[in-house]
Amino acid sequence: MKRTILLLVMGIMAITCLAQGEKFMKPDVAAQYPGGEKKLEQFIVRNFNYPDSLTRKRIEKAVTVRFVIDTDGGISQAQAVNPPDWALGEEAVRVVSMMPKWIPAKRNGKAVRSQYVLNMQAVRETNTKKLFDYYKNRKYGKTYRNCYVLSFPKGTWIEYANGRSHREEQYMSWRFDDTKGQTTMKLDGRIVDKDNLPDNPSTDARKIEIAQNGDRQTVNVVTRDIVVPDSVKDNVPREQTIALAGHNKIHIINRKAVPGDWIHLAVTDWEKNAWGYSVRDEFKHSRTKQDLKVYIYASTEATRGEIDRAVSILKELGISNYMIVKDIPIHHWTDEQYRQWAMKQKQINPKYDWQYLFDALAPEGVDGTELHEKWHIVKSVYGVK
Repeated sequence: MKRTILLLVMGIMAITCLAQGEKFMKPDVAAQYPGGEKKLEQFIVRNFNYPDSLTRKRIEKAVTVRFVIDTDGGISQAQAVNPPDWALGEEAVRVVSMMPKWIPAKRNGKAVRSQYVLNMQAVRETNTKKLFDYYKNRKYGKTYRNCYVLSFPKGTWIEYANGRSHREEQYMSWRFDDTKGQTTMKLDGRIVDKDNLPDNPSTDARKIEIAQNGDRQTVNVVTRDIVVPDSVKDNVPREQTIALAGHNKIHIINRKAVPGDWIHLAVTDWEKNAWGYSVRDEFKHSRTKQDLKVYIYASTEATRGEIDRAVSILKELGISNYMIVKDIPIHHWTDEQYRQWAMKQKQINPKYDWQYLFDALAPEGVDGTELHEKWHIVKSVYGVK
């Protein structure tokens, strides 16, 4: 089985022609993407979302986009040339329009407008994920578990028995705990044998139905073609917050955060870390949404350079709707302050409940990174190891 990957075959050329009444003469020096064609290819591969309608049908198609490089390097008049699929053409134009400024073409030593044609070809690679996997005695965190792993394509309809429903566009691999034999997996209504799993590729999934009954759960994967109702929305966040705690620490959360709450945030990195992840990846799905709004919260210890760096990354991703909130206090507690606070909380609620304690501590504005380093103090007050 094969899966669609993007834009590994590209062609680009300057052209001389008439377009909308304007004549583009061949320049002496062609316009250039900053960093060259390799960087251009990397930008497109990173930002292009191949239409799910074509991925599901396992179709490979090329698309051509014509656009103008202005004298300041900006992109204008981007349009798909006879696109083979409207969604493919629309996505290609979106990606081209969000490109950073080029180095403009030159004629007689002066910057001139020039027109380019970019050919992008989708190709396929082997080793598609399987729809079903089952792992026995696999370590997750500090425990060993048995679990089903279900992989499926972007846009799959997830429906719960309680009426909740959404299209999954963020996490295309879900794990279902089966350590105590509490999960029943089905394929089109028929029970799946965990010791003899079906060989279906992940692209077969159209809908996943999840029913919970106490500790037991039943998961049914539907593979027939279905029409997802318009009322079923995707789960991509429309609000995200980048939090700058200072000292080059960066955090994020998929909602509008409470200013000063440095606890309920996920730690991320400016550039690719050892796990191949960075803050750019946090916007992998949301950046395609026109109604996305991003909040940049900067602590009193965040520098102007950190704020500018965050803004630069958003602009690179084509995100222009953002708000900057500066000078938000951040506190650094001593070990004794954590101990005294924990003792007061224990008087209020003697039972150790880390989630309750996190919520109670959030309004204090303490540094979230330091909190994790000193949480053992709070646990020791409750007598928890």
